[in-house]
Amino acid sequence: MVASEAFVSEVGKKPGAFTFHRSGPSVEALEVRYRVSGTARNGTDYRLLTGTVTMPAGVKSVAVRVVPLGDSLKEGRETVKVRLTAGGRYEVGRNREAVVTIRDKR
Repeated sequence: MVASEAFVSEVGKKPGAFTFHRSGPSVEALEVRYRVSGTARNGTDYRLLTGTVTMPAGVKSVAVRVVPLGDSLKEGRETVKVRLTAGGRYEVGRNREAVVTIRDKR
């Protein structure tokens, strides 16, 4: 997993993104779990991230978008950290954590 769009702004139109990759066969769908943390609040500073992403059969990577939600608070830079958690049908590789930074609109 990587932060494929690591820097976003509250006022920008382009979302941030975490891209999840898998190796090996992709003949079946795969649900991957992750934990969200950081200084930005999930569901308040950006659209809610659910903690799971499903890779459909035949797909080797999928992106989860981080869509900032603007507000009138002066917050400075805030972070969204995603960390992969172990699952029954997959092993967590070397790139288990990534960060997207949200820049304040001020």
